[in-house]
Amino acid sequence: MSTWQEYWMSQNPELIVRCCRSTLTSRFASLDVWIRFTRQEKPSASTTEKEKQPQLNSTTRLRRS
Repeated sequence: MSTWQEYWMSQNPELIVRCCRSTLTSRFASLDVWIRFTRQEKPSASTTEKEKQPQLNSTTRLRRS
């Protein structure tokens, strides 16, 4: 989708969590949709299980907050 979003996601997972806690609901919904899209876009071609784990953790923490 957007390369800069992928870079931002991979470099600043904690920043995204803090950001989502203080942003509008529409922004949070857009991020949630984008995360699901990203996970569908990259099944396992270049993504190993070790790389998938933190992505799942950050998603869980985002939904929890």
